[in-house]
Amino acid sequence: MGDPGQQLRAALENGDLPEVDRLLSHHQQGMNNRISKDAFDKALLVACRARQEFYIQKLISVREKILLEGDQLEENNLKKLAVNLAEEGHTEAFKLLASHCNDLVSNQILLKAAVISGNTEIVQLMLDRGADLNIQCKYGETALVTAIRYLT
Repeated sequence: MGDPGQQLRAALENGDLPEVDRLLSHHQQGMNNRISKDAFDKALLVACRARQEFYIQKLISVREKILLEGDQLEENNLKKLAVNLAEEGHTEAFKLLASHCNDLVSNQILLKAAVISGNTEIVQLMLDRGADLNIQCKYGETALVTAIRYLT
């Protein structure tokens, strides 16, 4: 049968939406071959690139159950996903993603992604959620410095 995560990505890439629904349904019902959190993150990126708003939101909602079990989005996947959502103008999906990222590090990653994308609505959303333009990332750069670098 194969890896369900790879099957999910392939179905999204090929626009086989009934197969996407079937795989997500099987995952939610706890059937064999559950989809890993990493596979969900990669499928979300595929859905973003394909501009499949409905499936972006559906994948984030299904992914929420994994987040509630204590896992977090891997930092690089979170940044890629957030940048894709912000750049493509998927504001509602970005808000949904942000609602599942309540720690300081995640909020700062989302703020920097919004800054990089130039999406001022999402930047304001993250500031309203308590993200700080002046907190340094692990590389010593703040979101404010990132904004200056990307917008000049």
